[in-house]
Amino acid sequence: MTDKPKNFSVPLPTEVDVKVEENVIQKDFSGYLTRALAWTALTPLFMLGFMHFSQLMNATEINDWRQIEITRQLSNRISEEIYSLANFLKTSGNIIRAEDIPVRSVQDDSGGLSCVIRLLQKTFDIDLRIDSVSARTGLNGAYFEVTTKSGGIGKAFARRGITPDEARLAQQIIGAEAVNSQTLAVRCFGRILGQGAMEVPVALQTAIANASMDSFAKSFPDQFLYGEEEIEGNCGKILGTVIEAGGFPTSVLALSNASIGGIGPNEDIEGNVNLFGKKEIMHRLRLDQIPSIVIEGKVCAKPVSDEISENTFLVRGNEQDDNPIVAKCVKEAAEMLGYPVLYRPEMLKRSPDAMRGLTHENAVYIGSLAKKLDESSSALEKVQIAAELNRFCSEDLGGITFMSEDIHKVMGGVGCIPGSSCVLSLFIPREELQKVVQPTLSLEDVDRYVRICTESVPIINRNLEAASRLYSTVAEKF
Repeated sequence: MTDKPKNFSVPLPTEVDVKVEENVIQKDFSGYLTRALAWTALTPLFMLGFMHFSQLMNATEINDWRQIEITRQLSNRISEEIYSLANFLKTSGNIIRAEDIPVRSVQDDSGGLSCVIRLLQKTFDIDLRIDSVSARTGLNGAYFEVTTKSGGIGKAFARRGITPDEARLAQQIIGAEAVNSQTLAVRCFGRILGQGAMEVPVALQTAIANASMDSFAKSFPDQFLYGEEEIEGNCGKILGTVIEAGGFPTSVLALSNASIGGIGPNEDIEGNVNLFGKKEIMHRLRLDQIPSIVIEGKVCAKPVSDEISENTFLVRGNEQDDNPIVAKCVKEAAEMLGYPVLYRPEMLKRSPDAMRGLTHENAVYIGSLAKKLDESSSALEKVQIAAELNRFCSEDLGGITFMSEDIHKVMGGVGCIPGSSCVLSLFIPREELQKVVQPTLSLEDVDRYVRICTESVPIINRNLEAASRLYSTVAEKF
């Protein structure tokens, strides 16, 4: 190894490139870490929120579609209802529009009974004031019992019961004359309808009518023929006697044509029909052999009510089937008294198929209502149909329910033995019906009936031979 000289030195370069290294400062990563952790935690929350938002939007969209669908279905339903209602209105306008309801025939049909009771009251001077009206209320076995001052009693049941309030309303007739039975029933209940529509007023009317006849039978038992109608389902009474009227002995007969339960009337023996319980009584009074007058009531019916402007008596006696001689006598009596009167000889013509045809027409109409009810869907339709059915049954249907077909063929619509008689009625103008809704007899109306009948007796007696001969001739045809 060679020793270095003691004064040895390393020669330096003339230029020296000196690199100076900067001091490294320690970085603080805590902020980065916090932000990183924050993003790490928030990212799932954002994702979760986004997912919930997406679900919410989806649910909202679904709900919107559901609401749209429900609205569409509702709209379709309303459209269907409107179409159905429009179709109903087009096909059933007569059910809704009052002006299109068929012109009604309405009457107080108690005129015959009222006239005879009033005539007998004047003859026998009897007190017919109603003394009491008792009632058994409830659904089962409900009835009215009417008692007169002279001791007459009439009792009648109501099929669907009597309420305590109805029993209270019936007390209004206490003290009234038991002459106009229908008028008194209307006074209590406002109106009266048959065919089971208003059984309570009908039951009260029946009790009044039977009580009035019972009054004579009890007060003068030796001078009256008294009995039951003897028609299945009826509970009416029959009362007959002979009095002096217009200076001549005159047979008179009254009956009530009353059905059990207040559902009638069944008038198979109305007028001078000599059947059932009337047959024997009429025979004993010779009312099945002599010319007679049949009293009807107070009526609004076409065509007469559309032609008159004041209350007018109408005499009907068909020239072929009734007794026009008696009819002309009655017309003459009314004219003598100064009462408005018409004679229509073309009316009451007998027709063997009239009742059958009308019954069929009524059945067809009820069938059409049943068909409309079956096809209906709205409450309005069903209510309107039910209302029309109720109106029709309580009014128009009475034109066929009152009499059996076999009796109608011979006796006609008012119940007259062929050739025996004429019919006297009191007609009111159509305008009057618009005011009163239902015609009811007043005591003045009845007194006019009595005067006409009384004045007719001597006129008929002067023409008795011709009237009796015509009676025999016409009766032979039947």
